[in-house]
Amino acid sequence: MQRSKTKKLTNAQKKLNMQIKKNMQDKGTIPPDKKRLNRKKFIDDQQKAWNARTQGYIWEIHLLHAVGIMLHHKESKRFTPSLEAVGAAKVIALALRMEEFREQLKSEGRTSYTYEEEYNYIKDIISM
Repeated sequence: MQRSKTKKLTNAQKKLNMQIKKNMQDKGTIPPDKKRLNRKKFIDDQQKAWNARTQGYIWEIHLLHAVGIMLHHKESKRFTPSLEAVGAAKVIALALRMEEFREQLKSEGRTSYTYEEEYNYIKDIISM
C-alpha cells in the first residue's frame, strides 16, 4: 500500500491555519500554547531541590515511584512511549549496569576504579 504524497501548505494557508487556531484559543475551544521549557534551568532547579531535601529512606521510595510513573508516560494522541519514558528506562538500565560493574569489580577483588572505567562500561546506554 502506497502512501499518497501530501502537498506543502502555501504561506496563505499557513496564515489562515494560524488565525483559525488563534480564534479557537481565544474562544477556549483549544488550550493556549504551552510555554517552552527551559531545560537547563529546570534541571538546575531540580538538582538544587534534590540536594536540599531532608535525609531519610522515604526519598528512595518516592524516587522509585516517580520512575515507575515516568516509564508509563505516553505521547498524547498516539499512545507511543514518550521521550521521558525512554529517559526513565535509561536510568533503570544505568542502575542495572552499574550494579553489574560493581559485581565485576568485586569478582576481580578490586575496591577502586576510575571514572573512565565506569564510563566505558555504561557509555552505550548513555548514547542510545
